[in-house]
Amino acid sequence: MDKVLAMKPYVKLAESTMPDGTIYSLHKHDGKIYLKYNGFELMSTALTYSEQMLADYGCQALKEGKASRPSHPKVLIGGGG
Repeated sequence: MDKVLAMKPYVKLAESTMPDGTIYSLHKHDGKIYLKYNGFELMSTALTYSEQMLADYGCQALKEGKASRPSHPKVLIGGGG
């Protein structure tokens, strides 16, 4: 008897349609988060070295505890390619 393997699903977390009809959607799959543009993957949380270095450089001035900053800031970086 053949064993059937199930695919891990993409779960849509949110979706927004822009005035021009462009659709942005946020998905979760296998523990990672993906941003899609009209169904095509735009970026994900699967980091690469250059993205991590850019995030580290861009966040150097953020200090925990300042009243104007969140205690644990999160930054989304995309469009570097």
